[in-house]
Amino acid sequence: MDNLVEDKGNIIWVALFDTGLLESEALAYLRGPGTGGICTFSGTTRNKTGEKITERLEYDCYKPMALKTMKAIADKASKKWSLNRVVLFHRSEEHTSELQSH
Repeated sequence: MDNLVEDKGNIIWVALFDTGLLESEALAYLRGPGTGGICTFSGTTRNKTGEKITERLEYDCYKPMALKTMKAIADKASKKWSLNRVVLFHRSEEHTSELQSH
């Protein structure tokens, strides 16, 4: 499996990763003269839900369809809120609760 599968355009950058995400690169992509602010969300794998311990999470997808859907979500958001740029990253593969899975 490739480490990175992406579609990077002038306004929208969507990507799937097997390993860590490119957070600093994403912030650099979002910055620009017309950008008034940058809002980020980073999800993590929690160690338990209620009383049930989370040992690992496994993410699997058909990458071409996942990228197409991610791009559609990002496009809809950019139009709805007049965003200059949108970055949408997601991890795939297996992640333990000690690792960030955003």
